[in-house]
Amino acid sequence: MAVVVKNGRPVARQDGPVDELGKLRERALRVSCANEADTIVQDIILRSDAPTSDRGRAVLDIVLSREDLPPIQIRAITQLVTLDPTHARELIGHLVKRPFDEDREHVRARAYAALAELPDTMSNDVQLLAAALSSKSRTVREAITRSLEGQPTNKLQSLKTVAEQLHPATTPSLATLKAALETALCKSIETQMEPAHVTHVSSMKPRQKPKQSKASTPHPTEERKPAVAIPRGVETQEAQRSDTAATPPPIPISSPTVSPSTQKNPSVFATTMRISLPPRPVEGENSEELESLRERRFDRMTWTQLLTQRDNITDPHELCACFTVMTARFGVNVTREAVASKLTWLLSHPEPDLKRKATLIFKKLF
Repeated sequence: MAVVVKNGRPVARQDGPVDELGKLRERALRVSCANEADTIVQDIILRSDAPTSDRGRAVLDIVLSREDLPPIQIRAITQLVTLDPTHARELIGHLVKRPFDEDREHVRARAYAALAELPDTMSNDVQLLAAALSSKSRTVREAITRSLEGQPTNKLQSLKTVAEQLHPATTPSLATLKAALETALCKSIETQMEPAHVTHVSSMKPRQKPKQSKASTPHPTEERKPAVAIPRGVETQEAQRSDTAATPPPIPISSPTVSPSTQKNPSVFATTMRISLPPRPVEGENSEELESLRERRFDRMTWTQLLTQRDNITDPHELCACFTVMTARFGVNVTREAVASKLTWLLSHPEPDLKRKATLIFKKLF
């Protein structure tokens, strides 16, 4: 309960969202336990009743004041990129300007990588990325490369467009950044998931048995040629007959060898090829049930952000929603490898409704 003065008299009123954010912020600045501070930051992020800018400002104030808690800074970077890009960009600018510190270099690397994840691409972001790719820090360079390769194609195109507008004289290592963007476009998840090779496999026909050439097969009435010798040591009445007697046509010496694989039943061959294809998507009722698990807040996240959610989310129902969006947006093959271990845990959960959700995802992926 807070007390304010109105018309010269104290008036009691209920605490609002802003007052609650202030209290959480003060607690986070006082606590000495990193886990407790991390919980408070997460509580601020999840307070949907408070304005987004107020939540972003509260998290930013905590992170800038608690330089002694690098894990809190890394979580705040990831959360603010999605929640409040304005304050996220302010935090990133603060962190990348810090001097080199081997013990905290992973925080700077995460800040640089987040520049590629911001929804709106700005020229200053691209300039920082280009400069960082020529830095001596291997940790920073590898973090940026991994982040670029995890971005969707449209985001990479946006970064490339802004990079094309910059002048090489004012932006160091611009050529390095462009090369990294081209590599990331080739390795992008959306490009890898294009099913062009599946269409090619489904249209393949079993190899036909090679036909004998007419020239190599003599006519049945053709007379026996003197060049064909009788095998040594074989004495038969047929060998003593007249050369003019009609004999069966000899087997051509250069007869092509038929590969064993071509003698297989075509239906078996086609079935073997189909087994290697990815599983068919869930259809009908199962597909509708799976779609009902989806939460739209995950639709705006990149692959890297979804992986972070996978590692940080503690609510199993939210995990199911996250895995559903990963499957729908990035495909079965990529998601299967990313969520297999946690999906096993969800399948063993005693709650019936949760087990049902996990089973739907399992059927889709496996």
